Amino acid sequence: MNWFLEVERLHEMLKLLTETISGQPKGRFDMLRGLFLHHEGIMRPAELAIVADMTRASSSHNLDILERDNLIHRKTDPNDRRSAMVSLTPKGHKLMSEILPSYLKAIEAVAQTTSSPLTDASVLRIKGYNAHIESLVQSIKDSQNK
Repeated sequence: MNWFLEVERLHEMLKLLTETISGQPKGRFDMLRGLFLHHEGIMRPAELAIVADMTRASSSHNLDILERDNLIHRKTDPNDRRSAMVSLTPKGHKLMSEILPSYLKAIEAVAQTTSSPLTDASVLRIKGYNAHIESLVQSIKDSQNK
């Protein structure tokens, strides 16, 4: 059980690192990063909610803040007037161009601090834990909805 607490703490420390470097809550940074790295540079709000691991309501609130801060721009999808498309503003693009290299450098530094780096087998094991936890959560939600 101690290993699990350490993994949980690692997750929280990575969140703190992300927020410190970006000056944004992790979810908003994840949205900005998703837009910055997307091959077209434009995404639907629902896609950004998935990227940031947020509910649609929380995603909408965060998009409002990013838009207010002039980091993103929302416009109506020309192919579907009921839908919106989100892209970075020049200010948002500049911000990500400045902070993403620092973020990646910091993550790389964290990865190199251990004498035994994660192996492919370790990563597969962690993915297995995540899949099992996801399955447990879904089972609990299903039983609560009955």
